[in-house]
Amino acid sequence: MGDAPSSADAEAARRIADARWPDKIVCPHCGSSRATERERPGRRWPQWRCRDCRKEFTAVTGTSMHGTRMSPSAVERRLAEARQKPYLPAAGDSRSSDRGEDPSKGLSAGARSVLNALRQRPAGATVGKISEIAGISERQTRRILHELSAAGIALSRDGIVRDGYRPAVKRLWELTYSPECVRLLGYLPRRRAPMSEPSVPGAVPPQFWPLFWSGAEGSELSLERDELHIAGTLIGSMDLSAEAWALGSVSAETLAALAGTRGYDTGDTAKLIRSELRRRSRVAAR
Repeated sequence: MGDAPSSADAEAARRIADARWPDKIVCPHCGSSRATERERPGRRWPQWRCRDCRKEFTAVTGTSMHGTRMSPSAVERRLAEARQKPYLPAAGDSRSSDRGEDPSKGLSAGARSVLNALRQRPAGATVGKISEIAGISERQTRRILHELSAAGIALSRDGIVRDGYRPAVKRLWELTYSPECVRLLGYLPRRRAPMSEPSVPGAVPPQFWPLFWSGAEGSELSLERDELHIAGTLIGSMDLSAEAWALGSVSAETLAALAGTRGYDTGDTAKLIRSELRRRSRVAAR
């Protein structure tokens, strides 16, 4: 079990946890706020257990310090050094905003691109997808993500995503939306995707392109060729307008096929699909 942590390490661990979760503890694996602290005497880092996904975590889980053997005091010093880098504001430092200074002035072009890519993927994205959106190498993307994580701007977690029509667990990165993160985004110009009307008949509307995070880009898809893939991605997604568009645009045959696919045959999504099929049947019978 090891020696009991020193009082300095215990205080440092608590400060790191408070800095990461100023309001309430949030599970880095699933995002739930239903966490219970575990009584583990002799452990350097306080541990919590999520009551939803049942996984355990500490204040550094999912960060660049994940799995570190450094003491909490050493980690706190390392994080303080990272926050002193010119391209990121120090956590809790509101002096620049009080003076009206732009905290994003020192951002590199790569960091700006990664932040904009994360902003386009509020539900999280893999390093590969962020690299593709940002237009930089995966190696550079990974380095920037770890630097953003050390500054409390981004975090990583295991997330369940669709790989084709099967669920898969992948490592996803997302913004923390901490006060420092929100302040930084407020000064960061948004890189806008082209929003002109698609020229291909049956193409996915541009506002829904960011929802297609794996496989083909949303701009390359059309109902004539990719109807089942489009329906499977948009129906059951977090974007209600995208879901409504897909329900009203795909054919009844595709909806029926989707309703028989694992993951779409039970729950609210199945009820939604069956309701749309019944509505179409009533319209056709008139």
